[in-house]
Amino acid sequence: MLIFICLGICLDLLGKGYDLTIDHIIALAMDFTDQVLTSTLLLTVLLLVGLLSFLRSSVKDRTTEMILKSVNFNEDQLLSKTRDHFKQRGYQVIKLEGDRETVTLAGRVRPSIFLTLVLVVVAAIGMGCLGLVLTILVPFFSDNWLAIAEIAVFTAIGAGLFYWNGADRIEEISLQLRPNTQLWVKGHKDELAELQRSLGLIREA
Repeated sequence: MLIFICLGICLDLLGKGYDLTIDHIIALAMDFTDQVLTSTLLLTVLLLVGLLSFLRSSVKDRTTEMILKSVNFNEDQLLSKTRDHFKQRGYQVIKLEGDRETVTLAGRVRPSIFLTLVLVVVAAIGMGCLGLVLTILVPFFSDNWLAIAEIAVFTAIGAGLFYWNGADRIEEISLQLRPNTQLWVKGHKDELAELQRSLGLIREA
């Protein structure tokens, strides 16, 4: 592709009356190649920055509040279904606040094996692309390509371990039953979304 582009430029210059030699054509191609590689390096670095941002967001606190409403259960059934749902997911009651009729549960959130593998693969590809561009642009890296490959592998493994250790933590969920079969919940966004989906609840706020 690069050859065809350079050839097109050369033909255009010849058509305009420029006297091009083989040396001129080679210099033009080399200059154009350096520009493409520099742009590719910049894009690769930006992609790695995006990967780092995604990695940080995967382990950050995602606590949120929702008010859910049931149209299929009465208040007792809603409370029972909610309790059974979180019990099946490994949550246990750790605090009861009678004055506010609020129940707090705690459970361990397990990291996703699928997301771990995705992060490892994406990090490996990203670092591999960066290493490939560097070996082309910088002679020092081309002589040490094995070290670049090792760095890419260790970086990918490190990304997976960072997510695995950061996502494996204790999460708390607070519940409060309100009139008209409404349920106020506060906890990890994914857990609340799973509760809503599992019990067929409607989010009102």
